[in-house]
Amino acid sequence: MIATRGLHRSRRRGLSVARTRRAATALAAVAITLWGSATAFAQLDPLLFLKRVPPTVIIIVDTSLSMLTEGNCSFSAGTCTLLDPGFWPISDPVIGAFSPVPTTVTYRRKIVGFNYTTTHGNGNKQYTATRLDAVQAAFDPSISTSIPASDLAFLDSTRLSIAKAGIVEAVTTNAAITRWGLVRLRQASATWGLTTSPRGVQYVGGPDCAYYVNPSDATQNGYNDTSPCHATAGGQFGIYIPSVGTNANYSQSSSGVLVAAGNNTSSQVLTVVNRQLGDVTGLAPTGVGGPTYEDRPLAFALDDARAAVIEAMHADTAANRTCRNTVVVLITGGRDSGGLGYTANSATKASTFLTVASDGVTKRVPIHVLAVKPNLADDTETTLQTIATNSGGVYRRIDTTNDLAAGIDYAVQAGYSRSSNFEASTTSDFLPVSPIVGTVNLKNAPDYLGNPLLYTDITANPGGQALSQRSNMLVTSGFSLPGFDGVMRAFRVYKPEPDTTKPTGWKFTSDGTRLWPDLDGRPLLAGKARVPADPNTRNIYTYVPDGSGGGSVVAFTTANEAQFRTAMGTADASTTTDLITLVRAQQLGAIIGSTPALMDPPSLDPPPDDAYGRTDAAASFAGVHKDRRSMIFVGANDGMIHAIDARSGYEVWAFIPYNLLPKLRTLRDGQAIEQFDYFVDSSPKIAEVKIGGAWKSLMIIGEGPGGVFYQAFDVTEAGMGVDPSLGDLATVSTLLGRFDSPNESIQFKWAFPNYSSFDPTYASILTVTDGTPGGKLRLFGDLKAAASYAEKTVGFAWSDPAVGTLTADRSTTAVIVGSGYFPDVEALLPGRGASAPKAGNALYLLDVDTGALIGNAGGASCPAISDGSGSGAGCVSIGDVSGDGRKNALQADPTAAGDNASIVVNKAYIGDVDGKYWRFTFDSTGTISARLMRDTAQPIYASSALLFIGSTDVYMFFATGSDLLASGAPGGTGTFKLYGLKDNYPANGSTLKFARDLTTVTDSSGVATGERPSTAPSVAGDIVFYSTTVESSSTPCSDFSAKLYALTYAGGAAYDANNNGRIDTNETPVVATVAGRATAPFIVDQHLYLGTAGGTGANVEAFGDPSDFNNGIGQVGVRILSWREIR
Repeated sequence: MIATRGLHRSRRRGLSVARTRRAATALAAVAITLWGSATAFAQLDPLLFLKRVPPTVIIIVDTSLSMLTEGNCSFSAGTCTLLDPGFWPISDPVIGAFSPVPTTVTYRRKIVGFNYTTTHGNGNKQYTATRLDAVQAAFDPSISTSIPASDLAFLDSTRLSIAKAGIVEAVTTNAAITRWGLVRLRQASATWGLTTSPRGVQYVGGPDCAYYVNPSDATQNGYNDTSPCHATAGGQFGIYIPSVGTNANYSQSSSGVLVAAGNNTSSQVLTVVNRQLGDVTGLAPTGVGGPTYEDRPLAFALDDARAAVIEAMHADTAANRTCRNTVVVLITGGRDSGGLGYTANSATKASTFLTVASDGVTKRVPIHVLAVKPNLADDTETTLQTIATNSGGVYRRIDTTNDLAAGIDYAVQAGYSRSSNFEASTTSDFLPVSPIVGTVNLKNAPDYLGNPLLYTDITANPGGQALSQRSNMLVTSGFSLPGFDGVMRAFRVYKPEPDTTKPTGWKFTSDGTRLWPDLDGRPLLAGKARVPADPNTRNIYTYVPDGSGGGSVVAFTTANEAQFRTAMGTADASTTTDLITLVRAQQLGAIIGSTPALMDPPSLDPPPDDAYGRTDAAASFAGVHKDRRSMIFVGANDGMIHAIDARSGYEVWAFIPYNLLPKLRTLRDGQAIEQFDYFVDSSPKIAEVKIGGAWKSLMIIGEGPGGVFYQAFDVTEAGMGVDPSLGDLATVSTLLGRFDSPNESIQFKWAFPNYSSFDPTYASILTVTDGTPGGKLRLFGDLKAAASYAEKTVGFAWSDPAVGTLTADRSTTAVIVGSGYFPDVEALLPGRGASAPKAGNALYLLDVDTGALIGNAGGASCPAISDGSGSGAGCVSIGDVSGDGRKNALQADPTAAGDNASIVVNKAYIGDVDGKYWRFTFDSTGTISARLMRDTAQPIYASSALLFIGSTDVYMFFATGSDLLASGAPGGTGTFKLYGLKDNYPANGSTLKFARDLTTVTDSSGVATGERPSTAPSVAGDIVFYSTTVESSSTPCSDFSAKLYALTYAGGAAYDANNNGRIDTNETPVVATVAGRATAPFIVDQHLYLGTAGGTGANVEAFGDPSDFNNGIGQVGVRILSWREIR
């Protein structure tokens, strides 16, 4: 949609802006040079914007006796093996009934072909079986009261153990941000028959076999238990299970609610679930079934869950009730079942969950059915699927603990969908990173439905010369819930229209048509980036270090599993192979903190030298690569860095950083919302640099909260050799063939720290109080003790690098990057210890070719420096301010610059978490010194934008605070500011031009009220744009509001907002207010774009003249004339 805005700039001339890379490359916002960087954060919660109104999730657990079986069976068909939880002594003469005979003090029993007898429930507790098998145990009650781990594992294969372990994993990792409830099947009071051993351990059935199993096996029929359980006849074997007398579950009227849903209930749920078998206050698997039914009244459990939902809604606050989502998770081993007189219908009951009302609010409550090893030989799955379908939920077959945890995680994710999507049973898309705009060859390209685009290849009229269409593709990136699937879409920015009034005979007007059609029979992926349909054709690589600083790129395939097994932390070849297969079969993972980079053919204008050249110079860098296909690079939380063909939307290459191999196993149990497992969650940078006299295109990327490594790749040849104007499936196949060998089209260059310094075998879960979601830091590997001093100063790689040459001949080029935030746990880590340096507050100059610190290749030190005092080579540390409750870090992105008319970069600007804004100066020897520009006393999380005026003046723009910092954390409240400074360089310090207050932020039970910056600012002409987020704890169901500020470099309003023909002194600098949370502004081709995610979905707000696109190179101004939404 397009809505005209009456916002106009006064008639003043724009000021010049330093610029070395044309806007169409989409590498950074306008006025940020080659060394500019996108937004990055640290000590933040990248998913905080989701968590204002946590969902209610009520878990129903099937507590029928069949939960003690290994599943995929039926009692009545005699196909179930039930595992007796008790320990039995080998001293009983009955031991002769088993073959082989156990030789230890105790043993366990597996009951094969288990079923109820005909008379069961009439005062008898009798069961039939084919036979009993003995499993040797290590437990000796005369020696220890502790049960060995090997014996505890005996029950791991049962449905109940799978359910309990999965619940514990999912609830623990979503503990504080979900309102948990717990329901079991209706039961009379359960009792366990107990015998106490000499050391007080309860380990077998009662002294008399009040209930027993009668096997049909002829040999075993000649035996019976005598001690400690006494059976009165042959063929009677005791069984240690709970009893409810003659009270069948299906005849009970009392509720099965164990934990009422509400705030802070996770510990109650975990307490109940963690209780051991034998504890009647835990989950007791029991019932009074018969030969043809299993006493599993699911319909009654749904009644109890529905009542629990209504009670939770009633107890909720009025402010939250209208938008809080509720999900029921039904964990069951089978279908609804009961004896004579049980007429309830679970499918009918499920339909009532489509409308659940309380206190004037009606909500849909979907049921997610998790069938644990269901019987596949009858209609069990069909009937359970009906429960899910009738309620608008989903059905999953569960075989492992990981499957079950993933199923609950998925339900929690569904609860965090937008309320409108949740009610409509559709997915919610989120755009947490800025849209980008770049140039892609769209000749003869179709839209996402396969319809041909018009005017994709045009010539001037008059003249006949070919007309380029620059900055013609907009790319959005994010994720969807439930599922955390990565969602990347492409849109045609504008379309040519014949216009004889224009010099070229064409005008270029706004479009927004979706691109990337289905090519291989997957219509649901039309309009989205995707991986190849056949996982075997994916080109996925990793790096295996040799321990001496080197190593090799290796295809991440099952054939190479032995090379990854240790790093992946998998037990054996089979487990490793299964995990590799799972990783390869994934779709694109969630994009949360990675702003993509679009690499098109070389196009610096004017070219920096003859070797770079222009496209018409055949032997030049630009001439050789003029037909290179445009590539999109992005990091995702599936463990990989991805290269996506911009014309077709297909992934053609992916890379798993070595340090993330041990974390891949977390993908098996889904993704929690609270303790999310991040992988490559940082933004790639494309830099064209000269190495050894030759021009190269490099891609450099960190890992954000996913890890502590930066890595660089030579991507010069990526996209070469395949016609860029083709995009059909055959072309995709050909293109995949260009990447199917290690280092073929993309070459790994280096990692910092070096991968050889990483120990993948270390793992720990540390409790932290720094605002880390869930208060837990889960480490999957860490640096070795042998790592260098400098390597140990690297924190989580939030800081996106800047790149620039340090010499006029381009012989030395630096990657300038901050160390990123790291929790205060160094002393607890074996590879670091109390004497290790504090990680997180260092700045580095890395050689672009090798990744080594410039002037300090061994990384033996990172000297501490302060304002005007001290210097270091290759890296320096700025220390920490005590008493502010925050561990200091340089996790913002540095913004680099040089002197007027010089290509040499000699300074970088960056703020720290203590609130200090710095200018670092450096030279080609790697020597770094620092000057404090301003101490704001408030944390600075995002990068700054620079504006160059005249030949000497440098203006710096940044903001304090972040809308991704929990308001209850240190630095989360207060009056945050939008800053503008003028550098006094070469003198010390800066001059304050403006410090505009935002609405003060307060905290109410973890929900903020007030205004905070959402991202880094962007500059166009002499205007700086900021985006902020406004929210209120009193109206949590209302959307965020995003404000777009436009200020002059001096701090005044940049536009005539009230349309009176002039810019007044009291003019508001807020040029737009939109619903939802906004990304950083992205400016190109006289237009400004920002993504929003709110109640109306994920949109792109586009500002600028809708009839003025394709303005060529160097057009940096933006006129705020119109506004449209692209979905």
